[in-house]
Amino acid sequence: MNDMVQIIKEFLLPGSLQFFWICVAIGVALLYINKRTRRWGTTWLTLVLLFYWMLSTPLIALSLEDSLGRGYGWITSPVQAEGASAVVVLGGGSIAQRARGDEIGVLSKSSALRVLEGARLYRILDDPWIIVSGGISDRPGQITPESQALRDGLIQCGIPIDRIILEPQSKNTHDHPLTIAPILDKYDVDRFVLVTSPWHYLRVMATFRSYGMDPIPSSAVWHSEGMFESRNSLLPSDQALSVSKTSLREYMALGYYWLLGWLSPPADQN
Repeated sequence: MNDMVQIIKEFLLPGSLQFFWICVAIGVALLYINKRTRRWGTTWLTLVLLFYWMLSTPLIALSLEDSLGRGYGWITSPVQAEGASAVVVLGGGSIAQRARGDEIGVLSKSSALRVLEGARLYRILDDPWIIVSGGISDRPGQITPESQALRDGLIQCGIPIDRIILEPQSKNTHDHPLTIAPILDKYDVDRFVLVTSPWHYLRVMATFRSYGMDPIPSSAVWHSEGMFESRNSLLPSDQALSVSKTSLREYMALGYYWLLGWLSPPADQN
């Protein structure tokens, strides 16, 4: 099952470059098989190009994204935190740069925006713990947990290192509540604020609640300021295609989690 999931992530994710070239290869093959399939090949290639054009426009990309993140806002005052004594920041990916045995973890855009939200919350709450959650991904060669890059980002934002707690074991959304729960118990945390990207909350909240945890959401911003000048543009861009790919991946992940029962309460909690 894990191998199949990895294949889908690498090659069958709509919006990805790999999926695009697979679709193009199918269309080209249809053009050259015989005269009967040539028409199908032309139609197929036209649909592929139209599909990717649509995914590359801010209008479509941001609409897909909005459909995932509706209903989740952010905390603007300590009252909304309901006495939370910790802020949990979930990793959203990091890029490992390696050379001659050394490695530096660079935050992805999603992770960087989550770090900025975690730092903002620290400043408006009463000196909370900041728990950064993210382990070593399945990408070959990565040796540094993502939580270290998240910690370094928080330090850059002026957060005291002695208020940052690392959770370096989780590899995916399903792992987070399992690896975070012992830390919450250790530090006697009853209520905590959960920070992730807006499009991620639907799956994250259902996953945490399936294990009897009820975090308070405080969403990171959608995008870095000035990334999209017009939401209604039909002109293609790399940024819009990346947003569409992320949104479609999240929809597929929701379906996968639902099939495995990870979005429902475990039997012993019913």
